[in-house]
Amino acid sequence: MVTEPSIFEELSYIHDESLLSVPMIAEMIGVSPETVRRWIRSKKLPIHAPTGRYKVRCVDLTLFLKRMYHNNTKKAKSL
Repeated sequence: MVTEPSIFEELSYIHDESLLSVPMIAEMIGVSPETVRRWIRSKKLPIHAPTGRYKVRCVDLTLFLKRMYHNNTKKAKSL
């Protein structure tokens, strides 16, 4: 059985409506800030920008990561 990465447990402690910055997200999941910006620009990761800077709701990040994780697991199983 494949278990979900620990990032999902970490995200469960953050309020769903909390806003996360690009650098925060990048550090949390171990990617570069440019990767996070690319996901945002390609509309894969929705943003909330009340101050003009990219902010992502925790719930949206969680859903995005779960979709990405499950898509990758399905691909791996089909190999």
